[in-house]
Amino acid sequence: MKFVEAILLLIATLVFSVFCIAPLQSMQGNPALQYEFGVARGESPPPTWMLPFDDSYIFIRYAQQAHRGLPFQWTTGEPSSGASSFLYPLLLLPGQWLYDSIEGWSWWSRIVGFVGLWLLGLATTLFMRSLDLPRPWPLAAGVAVVWSGPVGFGALTGMESALNAAAVLVTLALWVRLSKGRTILHSALLSALLSILPLLRPENLLLTLLAAAAILVLRQPPLPRWAAPVVLIPGLAVALLNLKSTGLAQPTAVVTKSWLGIAFPDLFTLIKLYLLGLWTEILPVYLGARGFLLWPPVGIATLATAAAAIWWLLRKIR
Repeated sequence: MKFVEAILLLIATLVFSVFCIAPLQSMQGNPALQYEFGVARGESPPPTWMLPFDDSYIFIRYAQQAHRGLPFQWTTGEPSSGASSFLYPLLLLPGQWLYDSIEGWSWWSRIVGFVGLWLLGLATTLFMRSLDLPRPWPLAAGVAVVWSGPVGFGALTGMESALNAAAVLVTLALWVRLSKGRTILHSALLSALLSILPLLRPENLLLTLLAAAAILVLRQPPLPRWAAPVVLIPGLAVALLNLKSTGLAQPTAVVTKSWLGIAFPDLFTLIKLYLLGLWTEILPVYLGARGFLLWPPVGIATLATAAAAIWWLLRKIR
């Protein structure tokens, strides 16, 4: 059954990639995007390989420089940490080996994003199964997340969003499973993922810090207590590398693109901004008000699946 689920999620990812994320398809019926790309003004449409976000090409640029033997340099000779993910440009390196043009590099970014979105579906199913949700909810949750507009759109246009989310969910699934009984293999995988999370996104260091604190505080932690400082080493090493290279512990991209122009706002401001973004940006997408990012009725299916999972968990708690 698990193999069948993986194939079904692969098909769901393929369907989403074909019908939902191509910039030219997203542009249809959306005057704002048509104007942005110049089609409404009689200009030629962009090529199908073009990625719509400048962030995608930032990752490609750092991969290109790494391929030239100049890692962490946007401009040759000038140290920089402008890529918001330490690892993601390395995943784009094979595109540099295989292709010698921006068209090939762009398609490779789409392929990596496609795999990341499929892995996110698998990770969601695994996490739901670790919570003991019965069939068909784990698979339904995986499909709903794969067909979720914002994350899938970002992933299939060359971003690391889905891959990062998949790593977080697998980490949570392993944590839950290990809380029920420790195995050497699962312990090793959990330790590796907790260490890698900050390398995928710098803000994930907070999750690793929380996990390390939990390992030290819990009576029966899923990992031995000596693992708490060990899992922090990679994230702290990257922070020290950034500090030495640019004078900032966090990537320069975090500072230049963060809300309010500062890297880490206070907790109250963060909560307020997240709620505002949820109300003005995310919720309209899932309710169909910004349908070009979502394939109806996927938004309703996603919300229904989330509601069913929450209902099931509340029943178990009671």
